This record gives sequence, structure tokens and C-alpha cells, in this order.
Amino acid sequence: MLLYNVSVKRYLVALYLLCYSVPFLGLARGMWAEQIVLWPIGNFTFDVNEAIVARLTSVWFLGLVGGAGALLLFNLFKRVGVSSIKLRTIELVDVRYWAWFFFLVSLCYVTARALMPEEVFAVFTGIESFAVCAILVFFSYALLIRRFWHMLASLLLAFGYAYANTRTGDRDFVVLFVAMMLGGLFYWSRYIAFKALLLIGLLAVGVLASGVYVSMVRMDVPMTEENVSQYLLFNSWNAIILPMVDQLTNHWDGDHLKYGKTYFDMVASMAPSPIYTFFGSIKPITLDNPADWYYIFGLGGMHAAGVGFENFGLMGVAFDVFLSLLFLLLLDRRSEERSYMRYLLYMLVSASVMHWLWYGAMYVLNMVMFFGLFAAMVLLTKILLSGVLRVAARPGADSAHHGV
Repeated sequence: MLLYNVSVKRYLVALYLLCYSVPFLGLARGMWAEQIVLWPIGNFTFDVNEAIVARLTSVWFLGLVGGAGALLLFNLFKRVGVSSIKLRTIELVDVRYWAWFFFLVSLCYVTARALMPEEVFAVFTGIESFAVCAILVFFSYALLIRRFWHMLASLLLAFGYAYANTRTGDRDFVVLFVAMMLGGLFYWSRYIAFKALLLIGLLAVGVLASGVYVSMVRMDVPMTEENVSQYLLFNSWNAIILPMVDQLTNHWDGDHLKYGKTYFDMVASMAPSPIYTFFGSIKPITLDNPADWYYIFGLGGMHAAGVGFENFGLMGVAFDVFLSLLFLLLLDRRSEERSYMRYLLYMLVSASVMHWLWYGAMYVLNMVMFFGLFAAMVLLTKILLSGVLRVAARPGADSAHHGV
């Protein structure tokens, strides 16, 4: 309610804080037991005692404190009149050809994956983020051009992608639908009443529940009441707390601090993998391994608070959330312009929030890098086309001059 009633509807901030808190809140049910099972299939467990409960609560609370600090600082910036960056250089007409290009690429990929799920998944594994980006490029275009057939085509493409995902038991379609819903909320925010927002919230819960269903089907888990309850409370988004439990149990005294090395590795890992292969080196961080210093086989996730704690201790937890929310607040801020690039960046980051918090910040860095490359391609195309048009118009102008 607080996030809704402020002058700017901060949907990205609400999504971030929800995803940040869900793993901690999922543990609440088991805090009075002697042991918690975090992942039903992997049987990852940890013992419950007063110390670990107090430490987990402290980490969660410090994250919220960092978020509150970001909100206060951002509101202070608004009062002194600091303006946000305006993305007006690229207009909607400049991206129409690229939007249709990515639509065709997405359509070919979705069709191939739906018809040959195992073969395509084996060949193109690891490009799910690119597929989500490609669909959002066209959806952003359809959203702003406001034509029924464009919007219908983008929705059918998204549902086709969801179907193709379920063929191989994947859940990447969840982040796509979350990004599309937040993009729609951001676009129509001035017309959306609170009742409509509640309805959209229910739809979002349904999308997340479908992700749980796909997980259970993929792992051949019987659909019993107990299993469904376990997966809702202790799904993979809660299992990523396990690295935090190990850190808070064995490294509470601060003998583990890396003082920012992980963040440096994230930036260094933005280069394409073939570059590392060419020089015979190993990529520091991959999408499935958010930190080279901690990895649980078969789990592949880690809460963002764990990265902050590993590098700078408890202050790192608050500082990580503080910087992250400042970044999101800049995107969540409403502007009068209807900039295509603004909406695209908004939805790309929306699609990365869950993976960013639960599997590593490489996801959001990759989304920002895709955005930068896409903007560069559109600008280059715009410059080349304008140059060609000027050259083509010059002979006609010279002939007309000599004719006079």
C-alpha cells in the first residue's frame, strides 16, 4: 500500500523487496522446528537454533534498512530538483525494423523449441536471457504503437514461449510474463485503480504458481497436498538461503571478507565466453554460479544478501540493497515522455529482478549490456539510413538547380 500510494507507483521497487524477502519469509514456518529442509529433492537441511534465527533476521532487516535509505535519498533528490536521464535520442520509428527482426528471430526460436524441444534445448542452452530480451523488444514496440494486431502478435509469441518452456520443464517464461505485466502497469499507471492492481497481483501469483507446477512435473513429484505445500514454501527461491546459512554459521566473525572481489569478477565476466576460451582462461562467474567461491552442486543459486555479506560483512548487505534500489528507483520514476528505450530498459530489468536476487547480478548486467548493444545498433542504423537518404537526395537537388 505504501509503495502504491506514493506519487510514483514504484512497481520495480515492490518486486525487488518482495523477491528479497520471500526466501526469508519462507523459513518462518520452520523456525520452531529443530531442522529445516530447504529443498525437498536435494534434501538440503540445516539445524535451527537461536543464533541462526537471530543472524538471518539481522541480514533481512539490514537489507530493508538499506532499501529505506535508498527511498529517503531518492526522495531528497526529487525535492532538490535532480532530473532523471531522458532517453529521447531514439524514437519509435527508428526501431520498427529491428522490432520486427527480433520478432522473427523469436518466432523461429519458439517454433523450433516447441517442435523439437530436446534437440533445440541441447544446442541453444544458455540463451534464454536473449530469447526473453528479443520478445521484450517487440512487446515494447507493440505497447507504444498501440495497435491491436501488434499487441496480439506479441502476446501469442509470449504464450508460445511459455509452452516451449514447459516442454523441457523450464520456468524462464515466469520472468517474461512478470516483465510484461510490469511494463503494462508502468505504461497505463495513470489509468489503473487499486482494484485492477489487485487483479494483476493475483495474475502474477498465478504465474509464479505455474512455475512451481512446472518444477514438480519436471522432477516427477506427486501432486499431494504436502508436496505442493513444500514446494510453495521451500522451492528453489528459498533453497538459495542455504549458502547464507553456511556463511552466517561458519564465517560470522568476518574472516571471509573479499572486499569487492566478487563485484569486480561480475564486471570482468561480462565479456563473451569465447574470449576466455581464446586466451585459455576461466570465466570468473557464470549465470548458474553467482560466485566462484561458493557453489552447491545441483542448486546453482545464492541470495544477493550472501554476496554482500561475503564481500563487506553486514554493512555489505545493506549497501548492496541501497545501491540496487537507487538504480531501480531511477527506472521506476515516471516521465511525461513515452520513450521506447525507457520502456524497453524498464522491462528488461524487470525480467532480471528474480534471477538477479536469487542467482546473481550477472543477469541484470547482461540485460543492461543487451540494452546498450541494441541502442548502439539502432543508432548506427539511424545514422546510416540518414546518410544514405542525404546522398540519394543530393543528385536530384543538383539537377533541379542546374535546370533553373
